[in-house]
Amino acid sequence: MRQLNIFETVKQSVSLRQAASFYGLRFRRDNNALCPFHPDRHPSMQLYDDHYYCFACGAHGDVIDLTAGLFHLQPADAVKKLAVDFAISSCDVHDAQLTENPASPEIDTFALSGKRLPTAGSAEESIHIRRRQTYFAFCEYRQFLLLWRDRLVPRPNEEFSDSYSVCCNELSRIEQYLDILQPGSLYSSDDIEALLKEKETEVSIIYEITRCCK
Repeated sequence: MRQLNIFETVKQSVSLRQAASFYGLRFRRDNNALCPFHPDRHPSMQLYDDHYYCFACGAHGDVIDLTAGLFHLQPADAVKKLAVDFAISSCDVHDAQLTENPASPEIDTFALSGKRLPTAGSAEESIHIRRRQTYFAFCEYRQFLLLWRDRLVPRPNEEFSDSYSVCCNELSRIEQYLDILQPGSLYSSDDIEALLKEKETEVSIIYEITRCCK
């Protein structure tokens, strides 16, 4: 059986939606989002299962192209960033540089957040994985809250219900956590680690809620 190279492994391990959500893109129910590659006032980027396309500026590609475009990276460096950010242990991130662009300089894929690459099995790697898992959990919960809020929107001439207000407040709380946990966050590692510890039980509950609602 042919062995997958690092590019194929990353594409099979990280969905486009996972990467888009992790790197801060907010998609509507119709899978449209504001395009990050041009000044976009109305959502013009469409997210498909295996690619994206902007109907305004023409930007398109797969999960690797999206990452490369967002962080101004070469494809090989985008693969390395995805492999690290999504803790794909089967990838040798050093091979990506040699396979795709041996002349380009070595980069730190955590440069945007001012961190070094976590070493395998280190406490830093453990926190990194927990941060990714917690971020995904809150992304899933946010989508659930958005759907619930849409159902609670009052009809014309009706007052806003208490449930609608609670849902909006919950959305604000979750989006604050996402801002703290997102890549490139300006919050300190101590603040992030404290949040991970504080919300550990809540994240487990969210996983159960989202799993039952799928």
